[in-house]
Amino acid sequence: MTIAVHIPGTPPEHSFYFWCFSEMASLYPDHHFIFITDHPFTTSPELPANVTPHHCPPIIKNTLIRYYWYQVKLPAILERYQVDGMFTPGLFCSLATRVPQVMLLNHAPSRKESQGNVWLKRYIRKASAIACTTSGIENKVQAMFPVTSGKCRVTGKGIHPLFVPHSEVVLDALRKHSTNGNAYLIFEINEKNTLAFRTVLKAFTIFKKWQRSSIELVCLLRTASNQPPISDFSSYKLRQQVHCVHKPDPAATAAWYAGCYAWLDVDTASRLEEQALCAMQTLVPVLSASTYPLIPEDSYLKTNLTEQGVAENMMRIYKDEVLRNQLIHSATRTLQSYNRQNMYEALFKLASGINR
Repeated sequence: MTIAVHIPGTPPEHSFYFWCFSEMASLYPDHHFIFITDHPFTTSPELPANVTPHHCPPIIKNTLIRYYWYQVKLPAILERYQVDGMFTPGLFCSLATRVPQVMLLNHAPSRKESQGNVWLKRYIRKASAIACTTSGIENKVQAMFPVTSGKCRVTGKGIHPLFVPHSEVVLDALRKHSTNGNAYLIFEINEKNTLAFRTVLKAFTIFKKWQRSSIELVCLLRTASNQPPISDFSSYKLRQQVHCVHKPDPAATAAWYAGCYAWLDVDTASRLEEQALCAMQTLVPVLSASTYPLIPEDSYLKTNLTEQGVAENMMRIYKDEVLRNQLIHSATRTLQSYNRQNMYEALFKLASGINR
């Protein structure tokens, strides 16, 4: 059987769909997998022998280009490789091919994403199935689009395999190279939550005033610019203890997560639930201003989105060893339901039954 999948993202090898189907291909070596990308690979990923990468421009930047890519460019590729079934990363598919297609959703669609898409109902009707990694995604899809009734299938959710505890030798080397050998707190900034950066800096100042420790702060920038997202950062008093890392790859991100003293999500706009699960899998405590639908609240430390509130909870997670251990224990229990093997088996069953 030949299974194709559209691997989105820039670069595509950083996406959920890349690692998901790479591992899946390893588990099913007798089947051929076609990785179709609109962005070119920026590195030469080590793919299983039964995976064929195929770069198909143009880069999908908007709905119009996506329509052209799926309806004009994709069908010829599917015919060339004699594909038996196709996975697409969202609520879209090709109307110009007879190849059965499964929509695979790792995040719930937003109403904003679907507004103005006059083809959406036709895409949903065309799809052989809609695979949702969680029941929450399934419920939202069915509530938004009643036409999906009977097509949704819950596959279960896996967490990126790179995010595991690292050896102390590796983590010590990372700290010596990056944070002067000191422990650090970590948080991520993307285009949606840049305002959180100032809140975190002010909270960090209060925390350091209360607790005169050597702990430092690492910010992973997922923004277009590699500079801190506030113009006056150069005048920040503790700037030498704040380290901004621009777009680390998944392996580097996993190491940063595993080496931190605590992982912070100090925002409510972007809600980094996927990243929080990754942090929990590396056995570090999570401090969050967000409420996560998929994660029980005893698995992370909830904070108010104020400088004082964040600073107080930084102090709690830093000083209270019992609390840290409780959070890690609860998170470990939560993660037992996130099984990659079960997800791969469910996806393969969908692919196998795609023609029936």
